Amino acid sequence: MNASVTITSAFAADTIQALDLLAGRLHEPREQVIERAVAEFVARENELIDMLDAADHQIDQGNYLTQTDMERWFDERVRSRA
Repeated sequence: MNASVTITSAFAADTIQALDLLAGRLHEPREQVIERAVAEFVARENELIDMLDAADHQIDQGNYLTQTDMERWFDERVRSRA
């Protein structure tokens, strides 16, 4: 288990009210809800950045289609299924 580190952050009052309501509905302490929310956000954002970096790498390697190429490909697929 990772060691805990305490941080301090200011939130809008309505955010805290919504957080407390959620924590109550989940029967979890506020801190646990915040920790889970932050962990999920960080994981999701890192995954998105990784995907964007991979896409940039593909573009740098010349592996992409232009809008015209994509439209041509789509039209060919539609014609081949008709």
